[in-house]
Amino acid sequence: MYTLKRILIAVIISFILFLQTANFFPVSAQTDSYARILSNSIYIYQDQSLQEPMFAVPYSYYVKVEERTDGVVRVSYGDGDYPKIYGFMKESELSFVDYVPTSPYSVIKVSTDISDILWSDAELKTPYFNVPKNEILYYYGEIEKNDVVTCFVYYSKKLGYVDKASLNPFSITPNPDPLPEIDGEQEENPPDTESATKINPLGEHIQVIIIVGISIVSISVVYFLFKPSKNKTEEEA
Repeated sequence: MYTLKRILIAVIISFILFLQTANFFPVSAQTDSYARILSNSIYIYQDQSLQEPMFAVPYSYYVKVEERTDGVVRVSYGDGDYPKIYGFMKESELSFVDYVPTSPYSVIKVSTDISDILWSDAELKTPYFNVPKNEILYYYGEIEKNDVVTCFVYYSKKLGYVDKASLNPFSITPNPDPLPEIDGEQEENPPDTESATKINPLGEHIQVIIIVGISIVSISVVYFLFKPSKNKTEEEA
């Protein structure tokens, strides 16, 4: 009898340990987090103090959230045959989303209409070298300083600024993802994000509840197996 009890206890304990260590209920891993730009002139800054703007992210596009601390968000922008840009943004200027956008960035190719200079700064004080006419550059965004609009670009393995007036006319196509409703609420049908895996908090809670419930039942079974009998047998005379 006691051997059977020991076997039953060992089975119950092994089952509990299995539930606690195995992925009995699949829960998706956390995905990348993004924030959308829903106003004009929202800048990525070079520094965490938000004193040195690099460029404004085009309206309706996204930045990838790397870290959030004290109202400042460390972000990245871009993913392709050009450098990914890391910087900082004001948390209050971002609209955080709960999906993974299919085309988050707008880094487009532009061309020079005239020969001009690639500068290291938006104030156009420190030159790198000249950019000939009809050259192709990767455009990230732009910034206005001293009444001059300059574009933050990638050219000849250098990130820098070029006067927008030296470029051929171009336009930025709005992001294909639907914009939020006018009242600020997200659309009822967000864009298709089948490739995105999200955390399901309800699933995690159910998993914990079931494991705790099974543990309680198991402990109860062990208790009743070893519960001493109240009715003692009378000793033989």
